[in-house]
Order: sequence, then C-alpha cells, then structure tokens
Amino acid sequence: MRSRKMLVILGLGLVVSLAVVCKAAPMGTAWTYQGQLMDANEPADGLYDFEFKLYSDPNNIGFPIGPTIVINDLDVIDGYFIVELDFGDKVFKGDAKWLEVAVRPWDSTERHTTLFPRHQITPTPYALYAETTSNDNDWTVSGDDMYSAPSGNIGIGTTTPTAKLEVAGDMKMAIEDDITLSLVSGITNSSKIALGQRFNNESAFIELDNTTGVFRFGRPFESNSITIDGSGNVGVGTASPTKTLEVAGDMTMRLEDDITMSLVSGIFDSSTITLGQRFNPESAVIELDNYTGVLRFGRPLSNNSLTISSDGKVGIATASPDPNTKLHVDTDNIYAGYFTSDNPSSRSHVIHAEYTGSGKIGTVAVYGKSQSENSGTGGLFKGGRAGVEGSVNAIGSGHFIGAGGYVEGDDGYNYGVYGSASGNGINYGVYGRCSDGYAGYFLGDVYVAEDVLVIQNVSADSFTDRTPYPKDVATAYEAVMSMERLPDGQYDENNKETQLDHSMLSDFVRSKDGNRDLSATVSCHNEVLKDLISKQQELGKAHTYIEQLQKQNKLLEARLAKLEALIAKKPVK
Repeated sequence: MRSRKMLVILGLGLVVSLAVVCKAAPMGTAWTYQGQLMDANEPADGLYDFEFKLYSDPNNIGFPIGPTIVINDLDVIDGYFIVELDFGDKVFKGDAKWLEVAVRPWDSTERHTTLFPRHQITPTPYALYAETTSNDNDWTVSGDDMYSAPSGNIGIGTTTPTAKLEVAGDMKMAIEDDITLSLVSGITNSSKIALGQRFNNESAFIELDNTTGVFRFGRPFESNSITIDGSGNVGVGTASPTKTLEVAGDMTMRLEDDITMSLVSGIFDSSTITLGQRFNPESAVIELDNYTGVLRFGRPLSNNSLTISSDGKVGIATASPDPNTKLHVDTDNIYAGYFTSDNPSSRSHVIHAEYTGSGKIGTVAVYGKSQSENSGTGGLFKGGRAGVEGSVNAIGSGHFIGAGGYVEGDDGYNYGVYGSASGNGINYGVYGRCSDGYAGYFLGDVYVAEDVLVIQNVSADSFTDRTPYPKDVATAYEAVMSMERLPDGQYDENNKETQLDHSMLSDFVRSKDGNRDLSATVSCHNEVLKDLISKQQELGKAHTYIEQLQKQNKLLEARLAKLEALIAKKPVK
C-alpha cells in the first residue's frame, strides 16, 4: 500500500441544543461535525475508517474525555465528509474542548493515522443564534447571562409570589444522580432548609430549622445522629442536648487500631469512663465509675489488678480494699510485697512505719500475723548484727518494754521469749544488760538446763516470796529471805547434813538497817544456791527422760493398736 499523507483542513461542529425558553422537543446531545480530508495532497475520495476523541488540551497530551467514537467505511466525496458525534451530556461544561481525528483506508489493517493539530470545538449555529436573537417578553439574554424580563416576583406553584422566587411546595435540585438538595416545608409551620428525603428511612437527611435555629441530621432522620441547637449545644443521639456536648448512649474513641476509649453506661445505673474493651479478656481496661468514684484496671478487668476507692483506699488484686487500711494486697504469691534499697546511709529504712496518733496501750506501728496452725511466724527478721532490736524512748514512770514476747497457748511448750545462739565465740541465747535495775526479771519458775554464769553482784531484793528455788535448805532460804545473818553450823539439805562455815559469809553484810542485811555478794549466794541449781539440773534431766519415755509409750500404744486391728480382722492360728 502506498504511503499517504492525510490532513483535515476544515472542521465545523454543530452542537444541537436550544437556549431559548420554549416548548420545543428536546434535541439530545448529539452534534454534527463536517470536515475535509486530503490524501497525498489531493482531496480524498472513497471509503475511510475514522476515530474521534475529545480532549481538554490542544496539544498531544492528556487523556480522552468521554468515549472514543469509531466510524468505519465512511464515504468521503471530493475530500468532504459529515459525521454525527455524541460524547454525552457531561463533557461540555463551559470550558474549551479539542477534537482529535485519526483515519485510515477502509481496507487497511494498520493503526489509524492521527491527524494534527487537534481542532477546537466552536459554538454551533444554534448556540450562535441563541446569543444574537432578539429578546421575548419573558426572558432577556445578555451575553452568557439570561434574566427575567419582568421586574416583579417569580412564583412556582403559586400565582401570588411574595418574593423574587417563591416555590409553593417542596423543591428538589438533583446535583448528580445520587445527590439531591431540597427545600421542604417540614411538618410544622416553620421554614426549613433540608438535604435528602425526610421520611425515607433509607435516606440520610440534613435539616436546618429557621424558626428554632436547630441543625439536625441522621439516617434515618429520626435517629437524631447529631443535633446542634440554637444555643450551640451539640447532641449525639439526642434531639434536645442540655450541655455543650451531650452523648446519649455509649461513646468510643479509637485512638489507634488497638487503643480505644469509651464512655459506657455500665452494668448498673451508673455512668463509667472506660479505656479499653471491657468484656474482651485480652484487653487491658481502665474504668472510672462516676457513681461510686472507684477507679479500677486490669487485664482483663475482672483480675482487679488495681482498685482505688473514692476515699483513697488502694486494693491490689482485690476490688474491695479493707476499710481499715489504705493499702490492701490480696495475693497467692510467695511475697505479698517485696522492697529493696541500696541507699548507703546508716539511717536507711527499707520499710518505715510510724504511729503518729494519740492512742495509748495497743497502738502498733508494725503488726505481723501468721494464720498457720501450730506453725508460722508473725515476724521474721534477719540482720548482719541484730535480727530484732527494740528501743523505747521512755517518758514518765510507766512500764516500758524494749522487746517483749507473749504466748497464749494450749498444752504445748510456750516461750514468751526464746533465744538461741551457736558459734565459736561467746554466745548468748538471751542477753540482758541494765545500768540501774534488772538485766533480767522473772515472775515464775526459772528452769536452767545448763550452766549459769553470774558475773555481777546480785541484789538480795531480787529474792521474793516467789523465788523459784526449792526450800530444802529451809534455814538458809529463810535467812536469805529475811536478810538475817547465817550462823555457823550444820544445815539440813534434803536430809543431808551440810557444814556451812560462817567465815565464807564474812563479807555477806554490806550494810544494816537495824537487824536486816540490805545486800549480799555473789560469794554468799553461790554457796547457798550451788546445790539447789545442781538439783534443778537433775530435775531437768529427769524431766527430759520422762518426756522420752512418754514418746516411746505413745509409739508402743500405736503399734499395739495396729496389731489389735490386724488380729481382729484375721484369726490367730
């Protein structure tokens, strides 16, 4: 096929439309285009295939607007052709458009040859006529504008308009297929501006009431999605808000995909502020109850990780902190609380408890209690120097205790104070020291299972009617009790005569008040008490032996009971 050079040298677009107001039938959106085609510098003649595209730019850029129109086997006579083009009703909006033409011989299978330049679409004869025709009695055309010739009011649906434009009834403007603007009269005698169909449950609706100044919208309208009243109050889910912002129902604010803040009505007649998803077991939740003032959070909330009551009581792992405490920890862990400090100060207190009230006896700064039956320790303290240290700043003349131990027990061995010490040095199970008074004071029997070392003078006043030494040495005991001088001679000690030399008591008397001795030295008391202590030791050994026999007896009784049970079940051969 020979190479051809084609050129459209003439284009005339005929847009079929009508600008005058009349009752003529609509003419559609198609328009006629006439052109002249040159082929190899000669007017084309014969059948040709054409393609027509519409652009918003005269140059070879951009994308086509509307459809591509293909017309095949179009008869071109002496270079002239006429076609009818229809790009629809949405392409001509007042801005300029250019037509691009491509052509090829009817019997060619090659691509169409695009002709240059693009041709600008100009007003059609009908449009030119609309701009130049004379005015009628109703409308006046002035350039691109058209206005009503009469100077009065225009009425639609009414013969007595009272405004420049009065529409008696609803007015609808279809901006696009799915967007409608309407002015409606509403259901009261008020004027309203509305968008949408008010009584269509499937339609979203916006309404501005000119009488009340209330702006509302919803889908459907009666859902009261959002209302703004004349005073600026905003209501969500309510048509009558009383606050600047009032939400009728639950409210959720999703800060991110996994962070949610919600205002919910709660499970009682109370309002709550909730952060998180309350009934999601995987969600951490914080909840503030406006009715009770309780703040809780947990993961999930039912774990009650932390609860703060309205009066400042804190509960950890409990939703009901004890009313007598500010901090209540309820746990099945090994430690209910664990505290450490590495402060180098010698005055450091890892736990500091201080009673600052005005109470008297019974006030306790630190209280420890163990519920374990026959076991458990109320308080266990370990230290590098002292496990337990008691200190009292005594004021007045009452009874003051640096460290006290008390037992109220049943039939077991009860120790008010128990001390145990072991090591290679000098060990004291219980150590007492007093500058003026008693380093140790006992009300009741004193049981000594091992040696007693006395390294200081002992006041005779420490012996009272309750002194727990046996009275086998009656004369010596009474003499000590009455502070009378012990005469030389023999004394019956468990029916055994013991010679007591008075010379050993030469320094017994330090001072006298009449015939009463007021004090005695250790050398005097040791002679009198030496044998008594020895007997106490023998009694202690005997007591231990008796206990061992009692245990053996219980074991034998248990074995005997088992044997009797076996014999009762199985006959003896």
